[in-house]
Amino acid sequence: MAGNNIAPVVKLLQTMGFENGLEHALRAKACFLPSHFEVLHKLDRAGDSCTFHLFFKEEAGMYKCLYYDACYRKEIVFDDAVAASLDTRMKVVDWTVDFDDIEAIMHDLKVIDPQIANLLLFKYWSGSLLENSIGGIASLRLQYEISQRFYVIEGSTPISVDEAFRFLQSRWMEKQARKREAPTVPGIAPKARKATKKTKQKS
Repeated sequence: MAGNNIAPVVKLLQTMGFENGLEHALRAKACFLPSHFEVLHKLDRAGDSCTFHLFFKEEAGMYKCLYYDACYRKEIVFDDAVAASLDTRMKVVDWTVDFDDIEAIMHDLKVIDPQIANLLLFKYWSGSLLENSIGGIASLRLQYEISQRFYVIEGSTPISVDEAFRFLQSRWMEKQARKREAPTVPGIAPKARKATKKTKQKS
């Protein structure tokens, strides 16, 4: 009987392109019989990533996916050799068990440019339980990410993983094009100083 309450939604998510219909992640949440829950799934493609937050609700003993939020992030690349080396180390570390490696990385982050260090933390901690330690995360998200909510409506074909990825990729390119085309704001000329009373009397 275990898992019967998620069988239809697993099948739906498979048709949408989610690997194995996220069955393991769904069962890990649904086995506690909550009235609603969320599941996180991350997809990486050629350096770019898209994080999917899926929202589920129980209705008549079965779980249904109501909608999902997709957050696209363009690959963040570091030109500086020291930052690039840290980037490589942070990519492979397990932030839950590699304690010695984490301590060494944190030490090295403290001796580089603070803005670069913060961007490295954003690249690997955003969307995790560690993201509260990232300074100015709202501004970084505005600069490097773009998001969209997609609703799953019964009786209609939902937006697939590939379609969501391409849609957000297109929006990102459009956003960058608008930035390049934005006109430069001209400088404001200083206001003329008012003549003093003495100057007026002389004239």
